[in-house]
Amino acid sequence: MLSNKNIFKLFFLIIFISQSFLVRSQSKTNKKIINTNFKVLGNCGMCEKKIEAAALNLKGVKKAVWDIDLLVLQVNYNSKKVSLSEIKQAIADAGYDTETIKTSEEKYNNLHHCCKYDRNQ
Repeated sequence: MLSNKNIFKLFFLIIFISQSFLVRSQSKTNKKIINTNFKVLGNCGMCEKKIEAAALNLKGVKKAVWDIDLLVLQVNYNSKKVSLSEIKQAIADAGYDTETIKTSEEKYNNLHHCCKYDRNQ
């Protein structure tokens, strides 16, 4: 039979284990995965690779697929790790305009000639 001391230890062990499971489940639910689309200007397969890589290189971005015909990037990301504006800024830093953040003239001019899109679209 268990002594009072052993029952007391067992009680605290059960509470400790249940608390660790609670913390673990809360950390999983704190993830906020966002799926969104936005316009990114570009022309070709090289643009596609650079646009997708710019997004995917950010911690928290799970998926980035650029549609060359629609000029739309579909991105899935963890909003606890990265913001949409940070993703758009990374794409602008790679030389591509988004609907809200434009790249610099210098970065645009450094694009390969086939990647120089019409900036007035």
